[in-house]
Amino acid sequence: ITHKGTKNKEVLDIINVATKIHHARVLAMLPANLGYPESMKKHFMAVFKNVATKIKIFSRDQLKKKGFNLILSVGDSATNSHKPLLMTIERLVKNPKKTICFVGKGITFDSGGINIKTGTGSDIEKMKYDKIGAIYAAYAMLHLIQDPRFDKFLCKQNLMPWLDVVKNFGEILTQIG
Repeated sequence: ITHKGTKNKEVLDIINVATKIHHARVLAMLPANLGYPESMKKHFMAVFKNVATKIKIFSRDQLKKKGFNLILSVGDSATNSHKPLLMTIERLVKNPKKTICFVGKGITFDSGGINIKTGTGSDIEKMKYDKIGAIYAAYAMLHLIQDPRFDKFLCKQNLMPWLDVVKNFGEILTQIG
């Protein structure tokens, strides 16, 4: 999407939003061999590289130490080497007027799991879309950070886990919080 030199602010705003929507949709469509936890982390580290944000990545060991057992139960069932991670992004702003928090789930699909989705409209191949919540939340946050009308808003994206699908259905798990 290009603007061919236009200086019309409304047109540039529309192009900016449309570009973010396009990038989010392309990322959401990635198959499991390209859209796995580490690739999502790398993508969003690059997207927010030149944006005034603080990004925290919680590794598997850190998640275990903090008691995020449900996240780990999902991630530990992966049949490949993809490790679960939790990513938080926080805008760096002094004296914010308001705080906006985006929460998005980002579960990448691991076809090694058990298909518990049965019946009409429960196509397992659509599980690759389980990462859309985190993707859209991140791009919405990016848009607000880049929009000068929101320059005094503290934007946070919390609980953006990148995981693979659970298959240990008989276990009883506990979770912090």
